[in-house]
Amino acid sequence: MTNEDFNDLIGIKESYEMPEKLMEILTGENVIDFYEELLTRDLDLSKDVMRDYFQAEHGDRGKLKQDYTPDCVCELVRRLSGDGKDVLDVCAGTGALSIACSTGGFHRAEEVSTRALPVLLLNFGIRGYRGEVALRDVLTGGGMKKFTRCSHAENLPGRC
Repeated sequence: MTNEDFNDLIGIKESYEMPEKLMEILTGENVIDFYEELLTRDLDLSKDVMRDYFQAEHGDRGKLKQDYTPDCVCELVRRLSGDGKDVLDVCAGTGALSIACSTGGFHRAEEVSTRALPVLLLNFGIRGYRGEVALRDVLTGGGMKKFTRCSHAENLPGRC
């Protein structure tokens, strides 16, 4: 799915509108319908399909030094982390590391960027992850602005 296809799917003209519009969709009544529509697209749910879109359009390399975890690093961490069931991903970004390390257990992700949060929630939701996502500064331990629980979507087709 191209960036333009995703923008069309969520009903925006320009990518700067994505975080707000995506959050509106994810907190709306029709979120399961949205997931189902997204799953009709050719997506590889074994990795973060939104990372490249987000990094190109929204990553803040200057101020926040944001670079998102490449697949090869995700694979290395997954192999090193063993067979534990639960996942803790600090500085989660869009969730690439959580996705790579997922074994079906509880997921906890922490992220400072309000722009990355909707993509992180999308990645958890479309996969039906059980877990928590915290919007906070993991370096200082402060600034908790929002705490969101992602529920396990039993009826979501294609969930991991």
